Amino acid sequence: TDRRPSDSSTRHSVWLSSGFVSRHFANQEQYTQPNPGFGLAFKQDENWAFTAGRFRNSLGDTSRYAQLQWSPSVLQTNWGELKVMPAISAGFVDGYRVTREGKFFPSFLPLVKFEYRRAGVNLIYVPSIAGKVDGALALQASLRVFP
Repeated sequence: TDRRPSDSSTRHSVWLSSGFVSRHFANQEQYTQPNPGFGLAFKQDENWAFTAGRFRNSLGDTSRYAQLQWSPSVLQTNWGELKVMPAISAGFVDGYRVTREGKFFPSFLPLVKFEYRRAGVNLIYVPSIAGKVDGALALQASLRVFP
């Protein structure tokens, strides 16, 4: 496999993203697994992106997020046109009554990004935090809209 990013992938780009489909590790019956919503990602280059959006969270409330994603190109793997990129996303999210009464709070999420031509999927790990968060895996689809 080729670990170098392709020249065309280093340009600025804009991605439209969906909400999420989540699978919680515990107490699954009390959560809504489909989490519809939308968002945008502005990729500065192959390493950095800013993402923001809103979605209906697993508790049925509206959440908003703003995140900075770092995906070091040295860890990127290419299989033909498929790119696999481990990443870290850090920022803020709101809408969870049990955490800061629904106000914004910091979030730090590891993820793996898969991109093929103009389409992408993010696999996001939400860690469990005792008494606050039942951890989950979440999938998010994306589509590059520019360029």
